[in-house]
Amino acid sequence: MQKFKITIEQEIDVEFGDPDKAKQVYLGDNWKSAFFDFEDLAEVAVHLSFAMAAESRYWNSETRRAEQFVDGFGSFVWKGHRTFELAGMQASACGGIVVDFGDREITDMSEIEESTL
Repeated sequence: MQKFKITIEQEIDVEFGDPDKAKQVYLGDNWKSAFFDFEDLAEVAVHLSFAMAAESRYWNSETRRAEQFVDGFGSFVWKGHRTFELAGMQASACGGIVVDFGDREITDMSEIEESTL
């Protein structure tokens, strides 16, 4: 057997259209009681970028566009070249969120030696 360890790096930009509204939603008591207890918008951005990188996108045949659902945030719709935007009432409530996925890059690769126990 041959096994490799691959490290992939990707920059993800998260933009809050109205930071004051976003703080009211994601740092407020209603959000904390149902989802996560975030300290600031930076922590929200980290959580959201990780969730979006981990979750798969799907094709919505009704709206005829690619979408991605993130629990607690709602549906993000594809706006073009690696960019997703929060849609619907959730976007209005928080002032909008745009997530832009940068290029992925392999930063390290090594072969893992198997132990022979």
